[in-house]
Amino acid sequence: ATTTVPLTALEKEILGYDWKDRDGFFNCQKALTTYAKLEKIAKSEIERAESQKRQEAIKKTQEQQTDGQKRRKENERRKYFLGGVVLKYAEFL
Repeated sequence: ATTTVPLTALEKEILGYDWKDRDGFFNCQKALTTYAKLEKIAKSEIERAESQKRQEAIKKTQEQQTDGQKRRKENERRKYFLGGVVLKYAEFL
């Protein structure tokens, strides 16, 4: 079958192997394993780049917060923590 997507050199190599002889089969298996590893590396690199961008955006947002927003956020954290402590204490009793 033909496709409109251009094939990479590795894909062309995989398609060129002879399935009937044993060496061709194992060469094809190695090539497929290599292809899978390359895909996994590319995917993890994309995820790393996205994570880094997300972290930079969060850091930028935190730097832009005013002092009032920072105090309010800290108070909300303290209230959340104290609420958890009170609930655990109520369960204990």
